[in-house]
Amino acid sequence: MIPKIIHYCWFGGNPLPDKVQMCIDTWKRHLSDYKFILWNENNSPIHHPFVQEAMRLKKYAFASDYVRLWAIHKMGGIYLDTDMYVVKSFDDLLHNRFFCGYENSKDKIINAAIFGSEPHFKFIEIILKKYDTLQIPSDVSIETITIPRIITDIYNEWDEKEKITIYPYDYFYPLPQKKHRTKNFVAYSTENTYAIHLWNLSWLTIREKILLRFYWFAKSLGIKK
Repeated sequence: MIPKIIHYCWFGGNPLPDKVQMCIDTWKRHLSDYKFILWNENNSPIHHPFVQEAMRLKKYAFASDYVRLWAIHKMGGIYLDTDMYVVKSFDDLLHNRFFCGYENSKDKIINAAIFGSEPHFKFIEIILKKYDTLQIPSDVSIETITIPRIITDIYNEWDEKEKITIYPYDYFYPLPQKKHRTKNFVAYSTENTYAIHLWNLSWLTIREKILLRFYWFAKSLGIKK
């Protein structure tokens, strides 16, 4: 059983953008009986080598990748990216041992903008161990060590898939990546939708955003690296 705890991360000390605050307001509206925990420089495991390097390079998205896994493994609950717009309660998801969602209808890529787990779930422990040896070269190509790729690769090799629930894309990712500028994003929701990922990329530099959006565009054309 997944506890009613919402975890989210914000590193770097900058004020929350308006779009992020709008999303957080929807959490409190639909998840009013959940506990909310913000993870930042003051309460996160920033001593971990991967997180230390991410913080040194000011690649806060990578720091968040590790911290979200660490927090969920330690306490259980549901992690949310700060650009997740919630449209209804998550209570129906709490029976799972671990849940996540595919990021689109074509690729079998597991995104991690939202996922939930009971505490000390073995799958998360395996992913965390991956980060013990993962390094961030200063010239990293942004898509090569993103958490969706890591989780998907480990899931594909895991033998206990029956313990994991992966929901179709429209549960959490009904808005296509290429439509990230759309203002009427709620129109993309379906009767299955619990939340809408807005693909805001708040922590990335302009160069990293361009690289990642180019990567998404290449994927949409079927171009693989």
